[in-house]
Amino acid sequence: MSSVRWLTVSFCLLCLVGVVVSSCGSPIDDIDVTVREPVEKQFLRGVVGVEIKVSSPKLVKEILAQVVALPDNDPLIRPRLLGRKEGEPFYLDWDTARDKDGVYRLEVQVLLHDGRVLLRTVEPLWIVNQTARLRFPNCLNQPLVARDEVELKIEWLDFSTLLPSTPIDFFVQGTLLSRLEEGPYVLKVDLSKYKHGEEIYISAVAAKGIFRGATTVCSVHIDRLGPRLRFVYPSQEGSTVPVKFSANLEIEDEFGIQKVEVKVGEKIVGQVDKPPFQIPVDLTGNTHNGRVTLTASAIDKAGNITKDPPSIEVVVDAKPPEVQIVLPQTNAAYSGEVKFQAKVWDDAGVGRVDFYLENENGQRIDNILHTTGEKHQGSLFETSIPAGVSLYGAGKRKLVVVATDINQNQTIVKRLFILGCKTASECPANDPPYQCLGHRCIIPHKLGDPCEHESSCESPLVCYRGGTAWCAKVKIGICRQPCDTSACPNGYFCLPQKSGKPVCFPSDPCSPFTLNCEKGQQCVPWGKASFVCLPIGGGGRGTSCTPYSCSSTRGCRDGYGCVPIGNGSQGRCYKLCDQDFPRRDCGTLGCVNFPLQDKNRNSMGYCQ
Repeated sequence: MSSVRWLTVSFCLLCLVGVVVSSCGSPIDDIDVTVREPVEKQFLRGVVGVEIKVSSPKLVKEILAQVVALPDNDPLIRPRLLGRKEGEPFYLDWDTARDKDGVYRLEVQVLLHDGRVLLRTVEPLWIVNQTARLRFPNCLNQPLVARDEVELKIEWLDFSTLLPSTPIDFFVQGTLLSRLEEGPYVLKVDLSKYKHGEEIYISAVAAKGIFRGATTVCSVHIDRLGPRLRFVYPSQEGSTVPVKFSANLEIEDEFGIQKVEVKVGEKIVGQVDKPPFQIPVDLTGNTHNGRVTLTASAIDKAGNITKDPPSIEVVVDAKPPEVQIVLPQTNAAYSGEVKFQAKVWDDAGVGRVDFYLENENGQRIDNILHTTGEKHQGSLFETSIPAGVSLYGAGKRKLVVVATDINQNQTIVKRLFILGCKTASECPANDPPYQCLGHRCIIPHKLGDPCEHESSCESPLVCYRGGTAWCAKVKIGICRQPCDTSACPNGYFCLPQKSGKPVCFPSDPCSPFTLNCEKGQQCVPWGKASFVCLPIGGGGRGTSCTPYSCSSTRGCRDGYGCVPIGNGSQGRCYKLCDQDFPRRDCGTLGCVNFPLQDKNRNSMGYCQ
């Protein structure tokens, strides 16, 4: 609305400070003010001229113009002064790019020489500097495929919700179909009069407003012909198929397939809804050598269904091969050559037999050890390995036999056996005697000896691959004594492992506050009577660090220790101190107990 009125409320406060605004409520009849540009309900962008016409310009002392966001806008937008003008012509430039897109009111204040004030407003005004675009959101992947009808939606992109609705004209093949005055813009188009194979263009055009002429187009293919199918596999009547197989179909359709089904009677036995259209068929429940008829049908993207579904009769081979493992014997131990034998029968014929090995965790430890095809005669299939322990290591193993018949039915049978020894009696005589540890014949290592395998050490020692010192660069295996939290001899501490028993690990022969670690390292407490040498880092007071890290990038500077926090995986650097001499080491700070890994206490602390 556009109007000339006397200022009230805030502007009438001018009366109180000596400015005469007529009678602060009385009309002024001897002067007329008109805002010629912009006009109400106008769309604005870029730089816009604000032109004010005054019937008696000589009475005007000054004109001020400001822009005010209307309530629907962002409430944080403050009024903005556009400028002041003394004397004609009363013209100001309004750079709308400085204002957020939305709806506004223009306020013009006219100050007269006699102290009176007039206000002129123009609203609503829409600032639109962003370029809006039309689109069909359900037609982004063109062309669409439809049969007799299509429903389309229209939406604006980069279009302020505060702008008034814009009429949209819809055209089909260049002919106006309808106009929607306001959103939501949803259009149903009747395609029944168009022929199969025609391509139809549906366009939407903004009919009015600042975005008049904005256009988007959707292409639609008319499809009224159902998919044509032909069985490629199985291809002949009376073919024998396994219980589970993939049916291959030759499919013809101009615009794409939505779904393919294979049925036995009314029961769906296989279906896919995306390419490749190799349909997994499951004939479970049918009798061995029974006959069934498979029927295939498809639905295309337009909803057309196969007019003449192809069918084929097949014989179901519901019986997989029978497998009996002869060698190796169950749970028997083998150290040299190992023979593998299996008997396989199938009334339709054996297609192939595969042998391979698994470890005790069920993981395959070779590619196919041996494959026998149809050329092998008789029911006995066999292979061998010359040196089982050397090739596949000592331990529990499984022979896996996979038998597949000529119709692709499959049977898998496994047998557990041992590569290596089961008892010491299977090992060679020697002095000192061999023992069978971890299915290996070995002379067990003593405490502190290097070791290679989990079972290389004499009982109850553990082969721990932590090296000879905490930050040893080479992590060789050493036979260590297992422990609980307090069972280690002097100079050792009980070190937990991620898996397995804790072990007694040697502490470094160092003491804090002395230079008895290697160059570039410092001594840090671990337990009550155990210490380790760690690389000196750069972390100062309060710096994040990793407790007992052997990397200088995660360590603390000289004289500082990484104090564990939380669950102990992270820490903070603090100066180390002796609780017997807190003032010497910490000054005015306190010397707090250092949290030792064995939960005990000594005189070590940190300044806090």
